[in-house]
Amino acid sequence: MFILLDNKINNASIFRVNTYDCLTLRPMLDTEELDHPLSQSVIQRVSAQIEAKVLNRELEPGSKLNEQAMALQLGVSRGALREAIRFLEPTGLVEVIPNRGAFVRRISLEDVLHLYDLRAGISRTAGRLLTIRATGPQLQALFEMHEGMNAACEADDVDSYHDLNLRFHQALSEYTGNPRLQRLDAGIAKELALFMRRGVFTNASARRSCFEHGELLRAIKAGDSEGAAAAFEAHVLTGKQRMLDSISFSRTDG
Repeated sequence: MFILLDNKINNASIFRVNTYDCLTLRPMLDTEELDHPLSQSVIQRVSAQIEAKVLNRELEPGSKLNEQAMALQLGVSRGALREAIRFLEPTGLVEVIPNRGAFVRRISLEDVLHLYDLRAGISRTAGRLLTIRATGPQLQALFEMHEGMNAACEADDVDSYHDLNLRFHQALSEYTGNPRLQRLDAGIAKELALFMRRGVFTNASARRSCFEHGELLRAIKAGDSEGAAAAFEAHVLTGKQRMLDSISFSRTDG
């Protein structure tokens, strides 16, 4: 026989169970009290799931993260969820407000303009590095993605263009062979996603963007590092203007 003291109910409460029952007994305590130190892999997995919800607009900018509901949905304790949110906070996607909780960050237009300017400078460096470091197979992959974007424009499929454009820019960043640049660019892209909606691209703006991609690729293929640097920087700055035009149109249309 085993004697168990249940201190959560009453220090004097005594429960008797036999050996067999003891092996299957599951204490009804708050899961946070039972958590072992959380592994980095668990925190990263949960933070990636929250990030995906933010970027897919399942969680809108300004919305509060409901800890209890989200922990239940993701199958983790609230303690694990809080650690994941803290891990995600430096990315700028979420913010924790003392005594209020965690919220999806609402980014201002001023912040967006600063991000575009920063990305333009990074892209100038990326254009130069791509000319030096991109391999033949990588360049071929970029041209194939560009052909796909051209086809999406011809089909007036703006959603497909949007998805291909994201993949294209991720590949450009990766093929620079500079991990620090890649992390910076990915972080900026995620913050911009808090502000941007898929509707930024019209068919006309998608065609213009695709033309600019072609200019960049031709400069890279020709080994023109300065031309590629200038083309990539100009592409981001005209993207900034397209974003501003889309906002003006939306306000006028509304």
